Amino acid sequence: MIIYEKFYKILPKFYRRKVKKLLEYCEFRVDVVDFLGFISFLAFSLFIITFLLTFRINLLFAFLISLSIAVLTHAAFYFWLLSQANSRAKFVERILPDALLLIASNIRAGLTPDEALIASTREEFGPLAKGFRKASEKLITGSSAEEAWREVPKVVKSRVLDSTIDLIIDGIRSGGEMATLLESIADDLRNVELLKKEIRAIVRMYVIFIFLAGCIASPLIYSLVSYLLGTLAARWAAVPTTEIYRVPQLTGSLGGAEMRGGGFGLAPKIDINLITNFFLTNLLVTNFFAGLIISLIETGSEKEGYKYVPITLSISLALFFLFRTVLIAFLSSII
Repeated sequence: MIIYEKFYKILPKFYRRKVKKLLEYCEFRVDVVDFLGFISFLAFSLFIITFLLTFRINLLFAFLISLSIAVLTHAAFYFWLLSQANSRAKFVERILPDALLLIASNIRAGLTPDEALIASTREEFGPLAKGFRKASEKLITGSSAEEAWREVPKVVKSRVLDSTIDLIIDGIRSGGEMATLLESIADDLRNVELLKKEIRAIVRMYVIFIFLAGCIASPLIYSLVSYLLGTLAARWAAVPTTEIYRVPQLTGSLGGAEMRGGGFGLAPKIDINLITNFFLTNLLVTNFFAGLIISLIETGSEKEGYKYVPITLSISLALFFLFRTVLIAFLSSII
């Protein structure tokens, strides 16, 4: 559609390239122009609807909240694509040692490395099977083994697969025994995976501590402080301090000006809405980075934080309002 093309051209080039690459990794048979054009049209529609619903409150607020919803629409689809690509990459990394051992066993059975690669293309290897088929096609058409192996990591976005193919190509260049090389790489991959599991088990305590501090302790403390400050402000407002601390009236005149008594108040001005907004902002920032840190510890990449950040944010905000409601219900009769 023409309208999709117009929306597509507005988007930054780097964003279009990334989405196109992710669509290829996920093997979605959809045109990138139609995909991004539809998302942009949806984001623009949500922008208009949100602005019309909120512009009566404040124009700047309406614009910012509408723009945020439009950006979040794009972010939601992008991270969904990223999640699909990462799932495929993890599957390939998990099945890769078995695939390499199968190729090595075919070589030991008497096949050449090229024939062993073609014979090891199995459907149960999932996305890796597609990479093997592309490499096999290269070999059949007369390409070199190095060019053929370069086709394998193009099917998924995986640093482990990229490093493995680089090692295999280095082995081909050096003229090493392919079967022994593939078996060695498969053993190393399995050892690395076991080591990752041990490390995750060791640092799990840090994840629990970050979760407790960001999602439970912080909402509890902020809700308690905001409630106490609100109660203190209400108590001060009820005390007639201007009458208690009134200066006695002075009669007479000085320089023709009569001096009269006055008063002053001691009640502090506490804006409870400002304090509550500050606490909510602090919770959002704290738990956003808490989700990224948890992702970095659990998966080794902060990009996986899109799975943890919504959880930490929703739990912390929900507990903040829950704790505050409970405090109001139980302490209002005491204080």
